[in-house]
Amino acid sequence: MSTYPTDCPVAATLDAFGDRWTLLIVRDLLRGITRYADLQRSLGPIAPNLLSARLKRMEEQGVVTREVYSERPLRAGYRLTERGHALAPIVITLGRFGIDQLGRPEPDYLAYHVGCGGRVPPTAWRCQGCGEDVPAGELELLDPHTVAARAPA
Repeated sequence: MSTYPTDCPVAATLDAFGDRWTLLIVRDLLRGITRYADLQRSLGPIAPNLLSARLKRMEEQGVVTREVYSERPLRAGYRLTERGHALAPIVITLGRFGIDQLGRPEPDYLAYHVGCGGRVPPTAWRCQGCGEDVPAGELELLDPHTVAARAPA
């Protein structure tokens, strides 16, 4: 049950995604970390039952899809849906705030346009590679080495 005003869209978004872990899970999925064990390793102190509960809730909300890749033992990976990718600008903007306003160091990953591999600054959402406005579903957070390896020759 929400304690926020019911007619406020910011409150509704915080209700759905404002807990301690959900946007960090989205961040990691945007970075290409999709397997449960890798998510848990990246998130550090999250308890396994809490990670499972968050992923299940995100699946129920239509933010992620679960893909079983091994039956024995049962292992699953997770992918962002279109709705999940729509959270990319929020995650990237929070990161930019942390760098600019809280003095945190630049992370080892950056926002990139999936279409051409160009960097996308969070303040403009315009690809520096092709000059196009980039919709949230075409943003990906990758480390620079991954992008260099994927770039066409």
